[in-house]
Amino acid sequence: MDDRTVVEFTCEKKIWPAVDEWAERTKMGLVQRNGTRHYRKGRGFMNARTNVAFSQDGDAVHVEAWLESTGFLQRLRVPPVMGIGSGGMKLSLPRKDARKGLNKLLEELGGPTVE
Repeated sequence: MDDRTVVEFTCEKKIWPAVDEWAERTKMGLVQRNGTRHYRKGRGFMNARTNVAFSQDGDAVHVEAWLESTGFLQRLRVPPVMGIGSGGMKLSLPRKDARKGLNKLLEELGGPTVE
């Protein structure tokens, strides 16, 4: 399992209105807005936090998605950072939820979905 799930595609329109709407709909909070927009969801106490970062340079779009586990989860042998792709038992439900939410946005933007 990769540390982060990376999706790259081209989109002729600006992605930010769709990304902002998606973030509001999925209750993702904006953490950083500095060329790359980084969104996060979850408190990270007993659950893994969902992170998604977007950047757009012209029509090239770059998306990174990952789960960030807590010290509690790491004691259960869960890696500190884990991509949201399918496969494996560790954090399978949070990964599935993250994929489902992100894939809706990627479909809206005409990008490939995460398997």
